[in-house]
Amino acid sequence: MDNLVSPPSPFISVIVPLYNVGPMGAMCIASLQSQTFRNFEVIVVDDGSTDDSYKLAQSAATGDLRFQFLNQENKGLSAARNAGLEQTRGDFIAFVDSDDRVHPRFLEDLYEALTQSSADWVACAVKFVAPGANTGVDHPAIHGVSPDNIPSNPHLYSFTDWGQIVRHFPSAWNKLYRKRLIEGLRFDEGTYFEDHAFFYRVASRTDHMLYLPQPLYWQTQGRPGQITQDGSERVFDQFGVLLTMKRIMQTARHLGWKRAFSQISTRLMFERSQAVKDPTLRARFIKTCRDFMTRHELSFAADWDESIGRTWERVLRGETPLSIIVPFNRLAPNLQRSLDALSEDSFYDAETILVQENGTAETQIEATCFLQTHHPHVSLLHSSEMGVSGARNLGVGHAKGDFVIFLDAGDIIYPGMLQHWVEQMIRYRADFGFAGFCIGPTKPIYHNGFHDIKGLETKLRTGPFGMSPETSLKLHPLPSSKIFRRSFLEQNAIAFPEEPLASWAVCLWAANCAERILYFADPGVELSDLSEDRQLWLNPETPQALAWAINRIAQGSCCDDLPNGWQRRLFLRAVWEKARFASHANPSERERFITEAGRLLDRFMQGQASQPDPYIDPTLLETLGISTSSTT
Repeated sequence: MDNLVSPPSPFISVIVPLYNVGPMGAMCIASLQSQTFRNFEVIVVDDGSTDDSYKLAQSAATGDLRFQFLNQENKGLSAARNAGLEQTRGDFIAFVDSDDRVHPRFLEDLYEALTQSSADWVACAVKFVAPGANTGVDHPAIHGVSPDNIPSNPHLYSFTDWGQIVRHFPSAWNKLYRKRLIEGLRFDEGTYFEDHAFFYRVASRTDHMLYLPQPLYWQTQGRPGQITQDGSERVFDQFGVLLTMKRIMQTARHLGWKRAFSQISTRLMFERSQAVKDPTLRARFIKTCRDFMTRHELSFAADWDESIGRTWERVLRGETPLSIIVPFNRLAPNLQRSLDALSEDSFYDAETILVQENGTAETQIEATCFLQTHHPHVSLLHSSEMGVSGARNLGVGHAKGDFVIFLDAGDIIYPGMLQHWVEQMIRYRADFGFAGFCIGPTKPIYHNGFHDIKGLETKLRTGPFGMSPETSLKLHPLPSSKIFRRSFLEQNAIAFPEEPLASWAVCLWAANCAERILYFADPGVELSDLSEDRQLWLNPETPQALAWAINRIAQGSCCDDLPNGWQRRLFLRAVWEKARFASHANPSERERFITEAGRLLDRFMQGQASQPDPYIDPTLLETLGISTSSTT
């Protein structure tokens, strides 16, 4: 290879701290070797790695004299960077973390941008990538700015107000600095989140930062051991760093430090909260955040950045954002699947309430022991005299959450969906939300959440949903893919009636009473298709019980505006479901069920006829005495 000698006067010095990143360090070295800009040196500082990071990195740089390797005992990331700063010879400085990589034009584009301007430093957009991946998600490295407002060309951002500064990634990496700008500055040692204070000290020395919108820095996410994912006691380091940032902001000449300090404190506390999973540590962290904000007279300031969870404000107020109510009658694998999925979700501030229906004392003891061992923070309620509707209603009565989800045992909420649903419900002030789902696990099939999408094709996108009475009849009623504002249920006296068709009633009442409704097009939950998980669906019912249930729905909330013939449509749907899926004792029982249902149809023929669902078997309709020509 050409140009592998160390230049006598390198234009750029790149500092790479190295610690226990395995082969990723060598990948970082390779990305620097691939730079189109050639006149640079790299100072790799091994911070006492205990794995083969140092050996692999050295091997990757063999023969390339632009790479200088230093060793030190483990002192932390800041000490490694500081050691590298002492060795720099270039007039420009860059930092690259050893588990990250850079685009081949990283140095060239940043260097050209600075030398063709009078700027002191320049930052670029980033690409978030999985370990070893070459594709990922681009991020402008600016918080709270929509993609439409990101400049397409180099842009000089004003840094005269701290409110402008706090929007930018406070990372040492993804930037190139003129050495004179950071002369004498060092990273605070012995703490996590050291980039923040360094960035704010640099920002306090200048009134601008040049920006390139290209994602030239590739930041690895999801690697075990990353500081940003550390949910240990080290999260409390953030408060000391915030105090340092406050002192810097107070003493600088820039304007607006008070408001900006509320903004950045809100953001950084929220970021740290995302990593703290242990309930005891999390409770202490939340209290420390609350006390810090009170002591420093900070307000919760999230309006500037959509990525800050609005649920975090409620958590800081001591509220519970979400209650998940799971009825069960025995401790079966389906229940354990649902609980395991909930425990692995990153929405740590939700409460899960397990409600035993028609259980025995023996089952209660078994469930108590199981939860204490595997899910100690799940609440358990017990009653020996109620079915699934009573269990759900009992759960609501004990719930503390602003929002409620009724999860059937065996159903699995997909990762990240709980927080996504709650965040959107808060932002849009919605009363009721429903989502698409997958039916599985046997052979997962996507379902958009409607029995019939005719006329709805253009509305099936995530966001506020205009629910007409006619459309509400098409809503799929299984509850696991629905979310309700708890106060909305209480104010409208919406509760689960006695089976059958209890969830039909609640979903129809909610859809017609709610002022604001949200639809989530992406599948948020896997509804189990295993027979043991769908007993309410598979249980046979008499046509008389189905007719009674639909008449009861008509007596509930907000049904006055439903179109004529709606009871007939729901009755036909219920008959079709029970004829097709219910576990009838024998074919004769099924035929008897259909015959009796046909006799009852006259009860639902008043007014203008409502079309049956398009998927109902024409043969069944003919058997029920309905001409298929009249339904087309």
